[in-house]
Amino acid sequence: MTDVSLIRAARRRLAAMGCALALAGCGGAPLPVLTSGPDAADPRAAGRAGPYTPVTAGTVNHQPVEPKAWRDMNDRVAPGAGRTP
Repeated sequence: MTDVSLIRAARRRLAAMGCALALAGCGGAPLPVLTSGPDAADPRAAGRAGPYTPVTAGTVNHQPVEPKAWRDMNDRVAPGAGRTP
């Protein structure tokens, strides 16, 4: 066989395998329907009402404050805090 005929035969086999795979995907039982509860799009569907929690719950208010004495602030965080020379 020549190279051209080998290539044509390989293309025919590849096309036959592609058709077989495509037809194999069409057959068989349909996939099961997976559900995890009532349909969310149904307005009559029952659901649990959760407690109201504000979006800002647990946040800290960061309003500007008056500046504190820098000497006291430094003494408080320095090693051996509370000792002033």
